[in-house]
Amino acid sequence: MKRKLILSVFASITFLLGLILSISFLSPRPLIGNSKEVSYKKSRQRNLIDSVNIDRLNKDAYLQRHKNPLITVKKADSALVLAQKINYHFGIAEANRVKGVGHYYLNQTDLAIKSYVAALKYFKLIKNLKKEAKIYYNIGSLYKDINYEKALEYYKKALKLAGDLNDEELIAGLYFNIASAYQSKANYTDALYYFEKSNKIFQKHGDTISILLNLLHTGT
Repeated sequence: MKRKLILSVFASITFLLGLILSISFLSPRPLIGNSKEVSYKKSRQRNLIDSVNIDRLNKDAYLQRHKNPLITVKKADSALVLAQKINYHFGIAEANRVKGVGHYYLNQTDLAIKSYVAALKYFKLIKNLKKEAKIYYNIGSLYKDINYEKALEYYKKALKLAGDLNDEELIAGLYFNIASAYQSKANYTDALYYFEKSNKIFQKHGDTISILLNLLHTGT
């Protein structure tokens, strides 16, 4: 009787163990690579936060260009280091552009061009045509008082992109600067042609300050 009872208890225990083991095998297990996926998501989230901070730093640097261009250069440099760490191409490009602006206001032409060329490389890489056009515009402005031909070369590169983008504000500014370069070269026919083209857009948009500047240059 005792033997039968012991065998019955043993059988019950064996059955329960088997049931527990089978349930454990059937229960969902974490997929291989889940930890990697979580790590990747966290990395992306950190990079997103970093990119927002880099954009803010570049913006702050740009706003300092009139008051203290040295701060512009320093802040843009900080943004550049951070952007390079996470390989944030737009941040790298914009930091170089803003740094170039700072050097421009410090009358450091060579350093400004170096920064603009570095910015141009990354804006081309990410196919940001508007920023690319503005870099050409900025480089043209660096040359406008020292090499009119170079200034016109870069202004016209910018004009081509601005035309493709149909950016009238940028086109008008470029027409005006191209006209000024021709005027400095004593090529008054071409100068007047571009002044008139810029003035049409200024009038269309009611840009009174630019219209007055145009009048000062043309004497009309």
